[in-house]
Amino acid sequence: YEAISKVKNQTIALLHIDINMPLMDGNETARRIKEIKPDLPIIAYTAAKTAITDVSLFAGVLEKPLSQQTLLIKLSEYLSHHVADETETKAIKKVDFNINTTSTELADMAHILKEEKEHVLKFLSMPDVIIFANKLLEFSGKAESESLKESGNKLYLFAENFDVERIEEEFRFLDKVLS
Repeated sequence: YEAISKVKNQTIALLHIDINMPLMDGNETARRIKEIKPDLPIIAYTAAKTAITDVSLFAGVLEKPLSQQTLLIKLSEYLSHHVADETETKAIKKVDFNINTTSTELADMAHILKEEKEHVLKFLSMPDVIIFANKLLEFSGKAESESLKESGNKLYLFAENFDVERIEEEFRFLDKVLS
């Protein structure tokens, strides 16, 4: 019932539901949601594909057990994100922030972070967001900036939760701070 209520009252890009749920199973939940939002992609999650009574309700099916990589790949088919391959992940520069920080060096580090932010935003690879968040946390210590530290912590959390919308929002905030 909670999923149906959220679909009615919130903007949702994709729904990922378990087929085996108490009160109302995933098949019935999907059927009711499709009556409200017929174009909403719904991904079924199940240990037994035979539990799905109407495959046309679902944009895809993920079987248990499920690896994080498999989940991210399936989600990336429907969200404005893709799972970066190894070469894209390695494209993030290896930057050494272990230097004595003068104002010029802080400005240089801020410039490097801005460039890397653009790369991370382009691909929205969650591992790259986490790497960027860690660099931002390190930089926040050198710059003695609580707001940058808070942004680094938020980006890390948002990446762990695959919260693309909040990641983009936090990057918009960083545009102002790093300018």
